[in-house]
Amino acid sequence: MSAKPTKLQGHSRLPATPPSPAASQPYLHSPQPLPPQVQLQAATPHRDQSSALRIREELLAAFRDSHAKPKPMTKAECYKAHLQDEGYRPRIDDSGDVVFKCEGRTLVLMADEDDAPFFWLLLPNVWEIESPEEEQRALRAMDAVHARRKVVKLNLMHDHVRVSVELFFDPIETFKNVLQRCICLIFLAASEFRDEMNE
Repeated sequence: MSAKPTKLQGHSRLPATPPSPAASQPYLHSPQPLPPQVQLQAATPHRDQSSALRIREELLAAFRDSHAKPKPMTKAECYKAHLQDEGYRPRIDDSGDVVFKCEGRTLVLMADEDDAPFFWLLLPNVWEIESPEEEQRALRAMDAVHARRKVVKLNLMHDHVRVSVELFFDPIETFKNVLQRCICLIFLAASEFRDEMNE
């Protein structure tokens, strides 16, 4: 005589068939539009990707800017920066040259950007010529100074005598090594020229 199966206490019968995926996730197969909250969740990964790309581009742009070669200074900017380092108060005038004062006198560093190695330091208006006879005396005084001094040059411009030093430096930044000597030489030549004129 066979034993009858016993009913398990506290357990209900299992369903005949398991629920389908569509029944547990009704929006996956529904032809109806998705609710707004579901559409928002679906669009979020795309927005995250766009934000990541934008941040990446910004970081790359910042990296390129930080590693870009600095723009080289012009000759006038080079002159001005060095003079400021030396305690002068230079300015760049309308012609692009650098004007500064030393010992109460105005000096000009002529910044010819088309001739990079050319250095030209000028002391204008050393003496005013008021007559042809005075001009002849000035020419003789210039010759006397030229015979004694290296590098320095005196000439006439619009009835005024000016003194300058003209040199070549390559690179031009090496002018810094001799700038003070050039200033002293110009002042010395101007003083000697005046002495010659007053004899």
